[in-house]
This record gives sequence, structure tokens and C-alpha cells, in this order.
Amino acid sequence: MIDRYLAVMNAASTFFLSTTSLCIWYANKVVLVRCQPVFQIPKEWGEFYAFWFRVLGSPTEEVYKERLKEFEKKYAVINLK
Repeated sequence: MIDRYLAVMNAASTFFLSTTSLCIWYANKVVLVRCQPVFQIPKEWGEFYAFWFRVLGSPTEEVYKERLKEFEKKYAVINLK
């Protein structure tokens, strides 16, 4: 909905407390549309998508950074256009 326009994201988070959920929902939609077609094997897609949710579900910023680094290491070589 806001497509990574930082000013809009900041304003929305100030006025709408549920904005984080909306951004996650939107991000998940983009991941489905852009990433799923790259995976020809359903099991590989399932692993990717589970890893994506593992990153999103990180309990702390430190854990998030660690998981994101692992995610990037594993999937950054795949061209997700």
C-alpha cells in the first residue's frame, strides 16, 4: 500500500497503531508474487517461505539481524526479479 515510501511509513506508524501488521501483510504479498515463481520445486519454495517467516518472527532485533544474515547468505544468489 505504501510501497516503501519512508515518509509515508513514518507518518502511518504515528497515526495508525496497526501499521506494522499492514506492512507485514503487504510484504508477504510481494514475496508471494515475486519470489514464488522463482522456485520450481514446491519443497524449496516451502523452505524459503518458512525461512522468510522465521526472519519476520524474530523475537529481538539481534536475532532478526542474525536470521536476516543467514537468509541473505542462503538466498541472495538467487535472482528474484
